Amino acid sequence: YLTRYKDEFIYLEDRTNFANQKNGFVFVSLHANSVLNPRPSAQGIETFVLSSKYIGASARDVADRENIASRAHPELDTDLAKIIADLEESANIKYSLDFAEIVQKKLVNYLKLEDRGVKQAPFVVLKGANMVAVIVEVAFISNPKEEKL
Repeated sequence: YLTRYKDEFIYLEDRTNFANQKNGFVFVSLHANSVLNPRPSAQGIETFVLSSKYIGASARDVADRENIASRAHPELDTDLAKIIADLEESANIKYSLDFAEIVQKKLVNYLKLEDRGVKQAPFVVLKGANMVAVIVEVAFISNPKEEKL
């Protein structure tokens, strides 16, 4: 399933909820990467997995930029909801890391782009996914060469 079929805004949490409602096995969020000041040196592919910490170069910058499309759900902020969500997510983290490594390697080999690695960060779109979940930042639209892909 796709969370959207046209260029329309969907809150990050709603994308994850949609995947959960469809009982998805794997959640892959595809993004075109970018930097604020376009420069040819920013290039390549990076894949992210959920973490409460920022692990890997650029993890904080990318997560902060992507999480802007979020909205708060105060009704979910109970201690019990947090504990349950943490338990569900931790069971999927190892599998998500394994899957991210495979996706990263395959895309780098296929697209012949720089390997920026697998990283971890607290992405809203991955929080709450009841399945293996990754974000793939495929190439930089702020890079003149890669935007043509």
